Amino acid sequence: MKRILIAILVLVTCYSCKEKGDWSDNIHLSGKKFTFNADGDSVLITTKGKWWWLISANLDSTYTHIPPNAAFCDYQFTDSSFQIVRKSCDTLIVKMNENNTGASRLLVVGLEAGDYFDAIQITQRSR
Repeated sequence: MKRILIAILVLVTCYSCKEKGDWSDNIHLSGKKFTFNADGDSVLITTKGKWWWLISANLDSTYTHIPPNAAFCDYQFTDSSFQIVRKSCDTLIVKMNENNTGASRLLVVGLEAGDYFDAIQITQRSR
């Protein structure tokens, strides 16, 4: 029964994607999945496409909506555990502080370019 439900979900998902058309990658991230060490780490991500809104950050299932910023190519968002910095239209820096939680952490950063959405996934190791 479980396999049948999964197959139905896959078919419905594929059908709905086909009906709406193929979405082009408007952002062109240099990387989408990263692993950080527990001591704190950072990554520089470049983009080739134009995008203007860093829409959300989700750390360990805690969702943070990031409101639009008029200076979309030069801003930063700071949380107690991470920081996202954009100093130009084609670079994004994501930093995570030291992981003292005793468990691995997952940070997902969402981006938008019109009707196209993409995400950066960062796993931070535990001690």
